[in-house]
Order: sequence, then structure tokens, then C-alpha cells
Amino acid sequence: SAFVNVGLEKNAYLYVSDVIPTQGHSPSSQIEKMIARNETIMLQVAKEAIGTKGVKVTMDISLPGRFLVYMPQAEHLGVSKNIEDRKERDRLRSIIESCAPEKGGVIIRTEADGADEQALRREMLYLTKLWETVQKRYETAPTPSLVHRDLGLVFQTVRDVFTENTSIFLVDSRTEYRDLMDFLDNISPE
Repeated sequence: SAFVNVGLEKNAYLYVSDVIPTQGHSPSSQIEKMIARNETIMLQVAKEAIGTKGVKVTMDISLPGRFLVYMPQAEHLGVSKNIEDRKERDRLRSIIESCAPEKGGVIIRTEADGADEQALRREMLYLTKLWETVQKRYETAPTPSLVHRDLGLVFQTVRDVFTENTSIFLVDSRTEYRDLMDFLDNISPE
């Protein structure tokens, strides 16, 4: 593993299995053959700091949505094993194959079971645009920098729990309300 300066009090640790070889480097069991000292790399926090250990990080970036998880550096399409109906698995796979970007992998989450095509396409578009935004920030940000923060608890709740059966959701902050409305306009305007 390697210790990485991510701008926190303690360095993060990066296991060799969480390294995606950078340009000019090839896969290896030795981390120093896949990334170079003082090289700038994009990382995602995989596990928060515990005790004396810093955060655990990975180069295998994933961007979760309500129905999908987009993995820009992966190359596979997976369907949650909890979706057992073969026809539904095939339907979902077909939709995502038709709208997924050329590069990157996608996992279809359990929540996608029964989701309509428009919602899946809209979320795929949202996640790919989010990745483009993250990349642009990364290219221009000083090192080290935070270029993306995952959704907070309120937004995760809206993303993962809101359905057409939700009749009321109370928010006691005007700012949070405005941010939520903007978020919903992007992922589920109806």
C-alpha cells in the first residue's frame, strides 16, 4: 500500500488492489510500479478514518444514483442479484446498454426493478454529466483538493427513498429546500 497526501491531518492509505495504473504504468503487484512518487491522482474515499488510521481511498471511482452506479474506469455492466426475474434483468440491461457512455461500467441497483425507461436514461445522463464535472474540476484544482462530495443524508434519502407514493417530505431549512428542489429538477422533475 501507499500513503497519500489528500490534504487531511493524516495521510490516506491506498492498497495496491485499489490502484488503477496511471498512464505509462502497467498492472503489477507492486504499487510503486503503478503510480509514481509525487504523482497527482484522483481518489475516492472508500472508508472513513478510524482511530489512528487515516481514510482508506481507492482510484476505482464510483458515482451512485438511485437506480444505477456509474464507474467511469470500469468496463462491465452488472445487474443486482436481488432482481431475480430474467425478463426484468434483460429489460434493464437493454435500456442501459443503449444509453451508457462508451467508456465506463454500470451497476443496475435493486431499486431499478420496475423503473421506467425515461427515469433510467435520465439518471444515466445525470451520472455521466456529473463525471464530466468532476473531471473538469480535477483538471483545474490545486493539489490536494476536494473535487466532489457525495450527497449528504437528506439528498441520499431523497435519491433512494422518494417514489411516486411519497406524499410529504418536511425540510426545516430554506437553503436545503432550494437545493433539494434543484436536485429533483435534475433527477426527477415529475
